[in-house]
Amino acid sequence: MKRSLLMLALVLVLGLRGSTSAVAQEATPITGGDLAELVLPPDAPAYGLAHEVWTARFAQWLHSLPMAINPGADPTREREERRVLSEIEYKRLMATVQHEVRDGAILELLLQTGIRQSECAAIALSDIQLPARVSRDEGNVGSLRVHGKGRKDRVVTLNYKACRALKAYLAVRPKIDEEALFLTKFEKPLGTRSIRNIVSKYLNEAGIPGASTHALRHTFATHHVRKGTKLDVVRQALGHESLATTSVYVGLAREVMDQELQRNAL
Repeated sequence: MKRSLLMLALVLVLGLRGSTSAVAQEATPITGGDLAELVLPPDAPAYGLAHEVWTARFAQWLHSLPMAINPGADPTREREERRVLSEIEYKRLMATVQHEVRDGAILELLLQTGIRQSECAAIALSDIQLPARVSRDEGNVGSLRVHGKGRKDRVVTLNYKACRALKAYLAVRPKIDEEALFLTKFEKPLGTRSIRNIVSKYLNEAGIPGASTHALRHTFATHHVRKGTKLDVVRQALGHESLATTSVYVGLAREVMDQELQRNAL
């Protein structure tokens, strides 16, 4: 096992797969999943809570060595990209947009599903399935087909908040022959840049600094992990191929918990 760890350290430093030579010309960059396979004991559980816990701990350690894996990484940028809204902040954000039906639906959808802004812009009317009656009943949910990166589609659950916001928007959406879900005031499809601008507008109005559209994705994942949602469920919702990629949110969830319990001490 010690030898395996030493080899892993060497691979981390070189950033190579299947080679211990720094001058290899055809080396393929390793991934978190590759590294997990290298150090996972043969008798370790392949699935279940124990596997999730091990993978999460490994991912936290792996994330602590960004410069070893990628010497060109910018730690400052990494921290900025992982901005997570507190519960107080995201509730204030939604309160700011409550009187704008379309914009409220966009923010609610991003927050409740964790989809990317580009995925939000690509949603068509036919991608949405809503229940006849919106309620908090566990089986009474909607669904959304998401057109993800690499032309990989996935289906994510729409909870009652997302369904309620989308139903309100569809009630006022212009009845035109246009498949795109979100439209501009000129009845044209809303693009990725427009969605980014809409989110930035309300973040500013809500007084939430250092956040962007992608922060809503991090907020979705971090708070779900903190509240006990299974890591693999979060992985599927985000469209991650590897559980190791999603596991970074375990550490972020712990940070959020520490901050909120300290700030809201009884």
